[in-house]
Amino acid sequence: HKWAYEYLTNKGLRLYTLDDSQIYSIVNDAKKNYPNDRIAQASVEFFKDEISWIKGRMISSEIEYLETERRGRGNAVRVTKDDRIVIWKIYQQYQNILQNQSLLQSVNYVDFDDYAILCHQYLNDNDRIFSHIIIDEAQDLSKAQLMALYKLVSLETKSITIIGDAAQKIFRSAFSWSDTGIELRGRSVVLK
Repeated sequence: HKWAYEYLTNKGLRLYTLDDSQIYSIVNDAKKNYPNDRIAQASVEFFKDEISWIKGRMISSEIEYLETERRGRGNAVRVTKDDRIVIWKIYQQYQNILQNQSLLQSVNYVDFDDYAILCHQYLNDNDRIFSHIIIDEAQDLSKAQLMALYKLVSLETKSITIIGDAAQKIFRSAFSWSDTGIELRGRSVVLK
């Protein structure tokens, strides 16, 4: 996050990163619009995690969200298709508030998950400054974070070493490697 913040501010973005209390407040306000929906009764922490999951997978539309398998989301809260529609509406309200505040304050209101998305948008071939990248503790990275990091490695070498321990995974952001665009077939080793 520190590297991403510096990269984005060097690109001219002015960032204001929400803290947890601000995120909780926005989500709580959005949930109040759905007093009769079962899923709106879920904890603010559930919604915060779901928003993080949506952003970490770079899901950009309601249709994509409805069709995406919820791998890695656990089963503490059972989510139906109707629930997903409400969740997406709450997510959109959350995003709209960030965008409206950004316009009002002339600064980009973001949460930490936006860093990877913004880096992925701004990184280009001129930013491929590393011939080799080694990522440790990769089990805790989202699809968006890995995709942004991959955009930093040279197209000539495509040398990226990713080390992770699935047993130590602390976030619920499962994805397949093919989702990231990083080709592992024939190039991966599982240590036991």
